[in-house]
Amino acid sequence: MSPTTRLCPALCATLLSVLTLSCTARAAAPPVAAAEAPAVEASAEAAPAEEAAATRYDALKQVYDVAVQSEDAEVRVEKMTHVLNVAAYHMGMTPLEDLHLTEADRGETVPEIVVVLHGGEIPFFASENAETHAELLATARTLHDAGVRFRVCRGAAWLLHELKGEDMVDFVEMVPGGEAEIAWLQQVGFGYNFFQSQ
Repeated sequence: MSPTTRLCPALCATLLSVLTLSCTARAAAPPVAAAEAPAVEASAEAAPAEEAAATRYDALKQVYDVAVQSEDAEVRVEKMTHVLNVAAYHMGMTPLEDLHLTEADRGETVPEIVVVLHGGEIPFFASENAETHAELLATARTLHDAGVRFRVCRGAAWLLHELKGEDMVDFVEMVPGGEAEIAWLQQVGFGYNFFQSQ
């Protein structure tokens, strides 16, 4: 089974939950009267709706703040798998062609995604655990090969797990500080996505 195929069940369940909540919220919301609706001035220079929608997420840059703190290893794997599924969705790498971000949504630009790890998920990326977490690492490597970058907080790796750079799998980059890396990425234009969880 390919990493892309493995992403599908969990991602389908997540997307269905989001769509259900969205539809429920819209149904519950009172209709907006025409007088209450904000006026929109027509502009001769405005692009057609199709053109605007086609490049809605052009040059998308995101940093994922990941720090899973659960004591339960299975919960940590589940949470990290969710992060990888979301990255695959944003990269257009899921089999859900009508739902994931396609080239029509983001233009020809491949999204820039940096996953910063600074919690209980760090040991999944240690070489000594590669066999135990082979499926998760195979998915992460596939995402890395597509352009997703994985960065590990050097301080958290050592203080929480006694892991150093040489202990990690080859596609992970160690950075001096997780929070500092996240702040810096936001300063250079990356949008923030929060994935910390108990």
